[in-house]
Parts: sequence; C-alpha cells; structure tokens
Amino acid sequence: MSRVMKRFLTKIGKFLTMVTYMIASLAVPGYAAWFFGFDPGHGILLGGLIFMILPLVVLMIRDAYRDAKREIEWENRKLMMNIKGD
Repeated sequence: MSRVMKRFLTKIGKFLTMVTYMIASLAVPGYAAWFFGFDPGHGILLGGLIFMILPLVVLMIRDAYRDAKREIEWENRKLMMNIKGD
C-alpha cells in the first residue's frame, strides 16, 4: 500500500470514528433511557450534552489557557532579550 493511500485511509478513519462516536453518544443514552422507562428524547439530550458539548467546552478552555500561557512565555522571552541587550 502506498504512503498516499495509508495517509488517506488514516484521515477517512478519523472522520468515520468521529461520526460513529457522535451517533453512539446520542443513540446509546436514548436507548438506555427508553430501556429504563424514561423519555428517549431526554436521554438523547443528556447524551449530547455530556458526551459532545462538555468535552468541546473543556477543550476550548484548555486551548485558551495554553494560548495565554504561550503568549506570556513569548513576552517574557522577548523582555529578557531586551534587558540583556540582544
């Protein structure tokens, strides 16, 4: 198998994994809610919130923190270079 095909299949595999995760994170809680006698819509909503929205919010906060930290490190490095006279 060529390198191009390997890379292409890896990218397609990541996409299919993401789609499968999204469908499962909605279907499984909906089925579980129905199985235990609750409204499946509530299970789907809860699954979407817990397994899709919550991780997205956590990743956004983590990314914003890393960006702020990186910017401060760059500013500190630039300040130290200016103080040393480089």
